Amino acid sequence: IKQLEKIEKIEIDEIDTRNINIVFPPALHSGSIVCELKGLTKTFGNHVVLNNIDLNIERGEKIALVGKNGEGKTTLVKILMQQLEYEGVAKLGYQVKIGYYAQNQDEVLDLNKTVVQTLEDIAPMEMRPKIRNILGYFLFSNDDVFKRVSVLSGGERARLLLAKLLLEPVNFLILDEPTNHLDASSKEILKKAIKQYDGTVLLVSHDRDFLDGLADKIVEINEGKIKQYDGNIWEFLKKKKAENLQLLFNRNSKNNKELVTEKKSNQLSYAEKKELDKKIRKLENQIDKTEKEIQELENQVKECEHKISSGDEKILSDYNWFLGYEKKKEELNMLYEQWDKFSDELNVLLDEKNNYL
Repeated sequence: IKQLEKIEKIEIDEIDTRNINIVFPPALHSGSIVCELKGLTKTFGNHVVLNNIDLNIERGEKIALVGKNGEGKTTLVKILMQQLEYEGVAKLGYQVKIGYYAQNQDEVLDLNKTVVQTLEDIAPMEMRPKIRNILGYFLFSNDDVFKRVSVLSGGERARLLLAKLLLEPVNFLILDEPTNHLDASSKEILKKAIKQYDGTVLLVSHDRDFLDGLADKIVEINEGKIKQYDGNIWEFLKKKKAENLQLLFNRNSKNNKELVTEKKSNQLSYAEKKELDKKIRKLENQIDKTEKEIQELENQVKECEHKISSGDEKILSDYNWFLGYEKKKEELNMLYEQWDKFSDELNVLLDEKNNYL
């Protein structure tokens, strides 16, 4: 009951959508250590994405997770969300509850639901009369609220996810590239809400201006390792002798750069941006699907290897069983190669998009 009373403290200005004021629900109490990573390692085949990482996230910290595209930022987030298997330790602290904003909104939104159903399904009874007002302040009005999520644009899905986070009392916000589909005013609204939030925040972002004034610690992922920097984003960039994150993470790297469009203009047309976002979303979905298939096959291969090591005579003498086992390993290697290909293609598109930020 006390938690529901807290939810009612969500504040939204009354009518003027030009001055939207959103406030995340007060953070539920948690232990002093929100998340502990110890010896964390994640590989896809021979590709080592995260290598023996140690990191403690403490209550109340606002951390920016930065690094080149493809270095493992989203992989780390997915591990925290228990969406990927890994080696080592990755555990949440006492009474930690995560609010997750996924870079690929399809991961956390049910495409078959309508906009209003998405909020109705998680809102406590006391908040249901306010749902239409909340959606209105996120620019969903009239018949828009009855649209299926599957037909929403990237920007609309981003706004719906933010509205969804307002209805869930949590104490650890994990936001993976939350500004990708937001306009300037929406970014400022979100930034203000995060500043006022009294819980713990892990922010994955390339947006220097968005991170300015938000993060009190920077965690950089580079070649599978992490390095921590106390201080804000400007202090981090000063140490790195860079003006912004795009220049920092692109200047010494030529991965896929021959394929990135070298335009001097800092703007894309609406149609170009929409097409680029569509390609990015498609690749993100393909990567998600491939990762799930990898995990399923890895489990099957491990089970086969366990049976072999147990010395089961029935299996050891079954030629067809061994053929099936070898086939599974071949399929797994093909999936690893597919994952690498999709990841490289996605990094090209993300680099291209970052050039226009």
